[in-house]
Amino acid sequence: MPQKVSNFLGHVYMLAIDAFSSNETTRDECTQDNINTEVDFLYIAIHCLSKLDKALVFFYLEGMTHREIGLNLGITEGNARVKLNRAKSKLQEIIKKQGYEF
Repeated sequence: MPQKVSNFLGHVYMLAIDAFSSNETTRDECTQDNINTEVDFLYIAIHCLSKLDKALVFFYLEGMTHREIGLNLGITEGNARVKLNRAKSKLQEIIKKQGYEF
């Protein structure tokens, strides 16, 4: 994929993340006790992440490789791998704080 197209797709994806972030979910919901399903735990935890971490997680959930994630975000494959692992650890921490056990 040409670099310009890759950068454009990364930019569009970050705009989508911004739109996702701007809905009615607040930081207070990150510690909410009345979460009903596993999907709710994940959904709220994702909202607690930074924009970059959200993008990494969504690209990962889309089945992209570390190389593809790196290309789309303009970072190296190794950097994508490290950042994704850190984002997954943050998600796990947030979900545990919400009271869900793995």
